[in-house]
Parts: sequence; structure tokens; C-alpha cells
Amino acid sequence: MRAVGRFGLRLSVIVTTYNSPRALALVLAGLARQTVRDFELVLADDGSGPETKAVLDSFARTAPFPVRHVWQPDEGFRKCAILNKAILAATGNYLVFFDGDCVAPSHTLAVHVRAAQPRRYLTGGKVLLSQELTDRLTAESVARGDLERIGVWWGGVQKRRRLIVGRVPGLRYLFDRNVKRPPGWRGENSSTFADYVHLVAGFDERFTYGLEDADFGHRLQAVGIMPRSLRYTAPVFHLEHPRPYVRPEDCVANQALYNANRAARMTMTPHGLFRAKPSRPALYPADNADVHAGQSTPPLGTWQHPGSGISLGVVPYTDRAAVPAVSVLVATRNRAALLAELLRSLAAAQAAAPAVASEIVVVDNGSGDETPTLLDRWAASSLGRVVLRHERPGKARALNSALSQTRGALLAFLDDDVQVAPNWLGAITAFFAAHAEYGAAMGRVLLPATVTDALLIERIRAYATLPLFDRGQAVCDWPEVYGCNMVVRRSVMDRTGAFDERLGPGASGFGEDLDLSRRIREAGFRIGYMPDAIAYHDVDPDRLTMQHFRERHLRLARSSFLVKPDGTWTTVRRFLDGLLGCAWFGLLGDTRRHMRARGRVIRSREILRLRWGFSSILDYTSASRRP
Repeated sequence: MRAVGRFGLRLSVIVTTYNSPRALALVLAGLARQTVRDFELVLADDGSGPETKAVLDSFARTAPFPVRHVWQPDEGFRKCAILNKAILAATGNYLVFFDGDCVAPSHTLAVHVRAAQPRRYLTGGKVLLSQELTDRLTAESVARGDLERIGVWWGGVQKRRRLIVGRVPGLRYLFDRNVKRPPGWRGENSSTFADYVHLVAGFDERFTYGLEDADFGHRLQAVGIMPRSLRYTAPVFHLEHPRPYVRPEDCVANQALYNANRAARMTMTPHGLFRAKPSRPALYPADNADVHAGQSTPPLGTWQHPGSGISLGVVPYTDRAAVPAVSVLVATRNRAALLAELLRSLAAAQAAAPAVASEIVVVDNGSGDETPTLLDRWAASSLGRVVLRHERPGKARALNSALSQTRGALLAFLDDDVQVAPNWLGAITAFFAAHAEYGAAMGRVLLPATVTDALLIERIRAYATLPLFDRGQAVCDWPEVYGCNMVVRRSVMDRTGAFDERLGPGASGFGEDLDLSRRIREAGFRIGYMPDAIAYHDVDPDRLTMQHFRERHLRLARSSFLVKPDGTWTTVRRFLDGLLGCAWFGLLGDTRRHMRARGRVIRSREILRLRWGFSSILDYTSASRRP
């Protein structure tokens, strides 16, 4: 299975079916006509008889793509359960879902591939065929493309405006971008990255017929995976059929379940993919109320399904009396000297706040210097010190592996090139005790007191390559947290999910903290500023060079492109604004604003290169003086 599209998608097409061999034959004929052929088909069979298997076996012998059959016994309408089994069986990193009563036109998969974006799920539309048209269709007529030809039969369909608009390229995109309300997940024609499906643990198997798709889509949106409409660009043909499985009492129960999930702000359902994996570890016991009071989602941990880049799972149970108030997490790589200074400052902070129970978890992310020896000595010298090894590069991966070993109700994240103030630990606990309205908070990041040279400080301000942060002495709201000195409530982290492992140092370079910030906000939590929790950042001379400045902004561009890329014209406008800013502020001698504009040029040029691959046209070299 070859990768397709600009994001290297490996497609798994999941089709649900139940005792409808004729409809399945029509759906398979439509998939055989797809212009994109590099995909696998996973048939999610909710207990069909031998007729369905015969249709699939006959098709599989000549199919231009691999076919897999996932079956479960017929025990009533259990679509969510068979979907979860199919998701676990799929090997692709991008999942496209169709119902077994929807015939996809030949361009449908190509549209999903072109429209795929990080942090998005796509929802297509459907047109409803009458019973007469459904009865007249054959697999041969679908294979010939009769459904895609203009004809008088269009008069026998409902929602035919989608067929008409879909024939006009500019108009269909306009209609898709101006839908009356945000589209929800539609199981008959939707797609997203497999990682995002794993992030919310798939479908809630307590649902029968009705609202199971709405619940899944709402949980995706709660973790920041937002919808995009393909209602007019990629509609499928829905075959009319009886629905004996629809029962009014089930609809009432599903509505109550859906309302309960929304009220609990559920994201990762405990009745989904974990349930489909019998070997998963046990969850926290229900009586551990001081850590997970009232939570509807399982805690974070380390289980990772093959093909998923998001770690999900559980935290081992520990005695309640041993649970610390704060867990400090640090990921480090080849910075033994700086790490030693950080650990000394943390020891001083613990000594200054003896009433605050805390633990420190340090993850060695494949260091080749003296870091392993230093950490072994450090861990052996006192209790409450945990050292983990994670050889695969990536700060987000390392921190995700550490989450499963933490026990505190507050998760404090520090970089290995900072030192904390003696009152840092006490300031954290005091802030969250006094401000229950905040789910996360960002502390101040200052220069060390030893940095007094005015020219050096001006150079640091101009390059802006150190994550310094100071909003004064007053508590206030702030939209983001930064990984060098941030704290997140465990209950919030449980709902938003772990760090995106595509982002951050060792991967794209930046953005794992900003991505988490966005998911925290979209889950309905506030982020605060805690002025008394101060960290002092080391000044590395290598960061005060044009080479590092350029590399930093290139990594920023790649990270933002992965998460939420701006449109082409927005990027072009920022590129031109940056060029004008470089020239204007260079003439004025305003070094800081000149460098800021220069960074904008580098970022927008790199985004255009990633999007279109014509960086040679946009090469920018500035003759302006360096600060």
C-alpha cells in the first residue's frame, strides 16, 4: 500500500455491512472505480450470513486492492463494536468510513485525500436514491459509471442540489465553505487520521442505532479535531432500504447517553477501543477520588496501538496516601551540566516547601554524555525521584512516556535549561489552590540575575530565540502555556489527551505546547498566568546567531504547517508584509522589529515551500545589518 497525497497518507477504507449482499455488491463496484487505487478495504461485518461472505470473496479475487473481512456474531445492532474492531485491524494512517448502503462516485477518495489536513476530520454528503432507482441499479451499471452521468433519473433523488452544484468546481467549494452549521461526523462518508480516532478511543459501544456518529464527532471536536464539509464536493449515493433495527426506545436511550457524555465533556470513551483490546491494563479504581473525582475518561498512559502516533492508556494504581500534590516532569538530552543545575534548584524548592508533597520524573531521551551517570546518582540519593529512559528522539514522546509514571494532581513541566526560584513549588500549589477556575497556568521565565550586560540583553531581545516570558505581577488569563515552565491539572490532561508526538524538539522542532494549549481552550478550560512561579533560563551563545535564528523559524513553520496551516493567500500576504517590514525597519534602524519581520519572511516562505514546492522563487537574502 503506497502513500498518497501531500501528507503521505496510507488509506484504509472501512465499510460497514449487515445482511445486505446486494447493496454490498453495489458499494464494492463503486470502490473498484475509484481513481485512487492505493488503499486497503476493511469490511466491518456486524454478523452477516454466508451470502455476504460469498459476495466479498467473489469481489476479492479480482479487486485491485487488498480486502480484509472483520466479522462479529449477530447479537443485535452493534455497529460501534464492529467499527472499533475494524479500526484496530486497519493498517493505514488515514481512515475513510462508508456505510454499506452508500455508493461512492469514482472521485470520492481522491477528494478526501486532497482535502485531508492535520487537526481536521472531513464529512461528505449524500444524495438519496428512491426505492425504484435502488431496485434498478446493478453492479454492472455502477461499474459503467451510470450513476455519475447526467440523466432524467436525477428527478428521482432527494437532495439533488448536491449533484448539480457538485458539477461546478468553483460553486461546490463555495457551498462547502458556507454551510449553515458546522458539519458533524457522518458514518456514511467521513474521514480523518487514525491517530485522532485512537486519541478519543474510537466509538462508544454503548450506543445502538442513533447519535453514535454525533457522539464520536463531538468528542473529536472536544480534543481539537475540527470538521470540514465536503457535502457538495464529495456526495455519495444512498440506497433506499428498510430499517427493522430502528426502535423508539433505543433512540430515547441514545439521546440520554449522548447528553450525559456531553455534560461530562467526555473525550476518550472507556467503552471504545480499549474495550476492544482485551489485554489492556486495569484503569484507576473508582475510589481514587482525590485524583480523578468525577472524571468520565480514563487517565493517560502508555498503551499505543500499532500505527498510532498517540500514546493512550492507563496509570498504575498507587496508594492514595502516597499520591503527591505535584509531579514535575523534565525531558533531557545531552545537557548534563545544565540538568545538574536544574536538579539542584528543584531540591532547594522542595526544601523551601516541606509541606508540599512532590515527585520529580526525569526522562533521558537518548543522551550520549554524562547524563545517565548523573541521573543514576541523583535518583539513588533520595526518595520521590524517578528516572526513565526513552531512546527514540522526541520531547513529546519522552513526556508522554513519563505521564504514565506520574501520580500528582498537578503536572509541572520544565525544560532542562532552566533553574527554578526557591519558592517555585510553593507558588504553584498556592496558585491552583486559590484559582480553581484555571485548568492550566504559565509561570514567568526570566534571564538569570548574572546577566547584566546591556548589549547582551539587547541582542537577546532582538533575536528572540529564548522563551522569555513576563506579564508583570498580577494574575491574569493567558491563551497559551510554554513547555519551559508550565503546569496543567491532571484532570485537564486526562480530557485533552497527551502531547502530539509529531511536534516539538526531536520531531518538527516546536509546537507541542502550543498544540496542547489550543486543545485545553477548546475543551472549555481557562489558562492563567502565575507571576510568582519563576524559572530562570540559561543563555546559550549559540542561540544568538543568524544560523540558529533561521533554523528556529524554519522549525516553527514546519510545526505550524503540521497542526493548522494557513491558506496560500494568507501566507503570501504575510511573506510580502515581512519583506516590506524588513526594508522599512532596516531603514529606521529598529533592530527588534526588523528581526521580527525577517522571521515572518522565513516562516511564510517555508510554509509556501511545503505547500507548493517552489522555494527557489522565494529565496530571500537581506543585506540589512545583523544586530
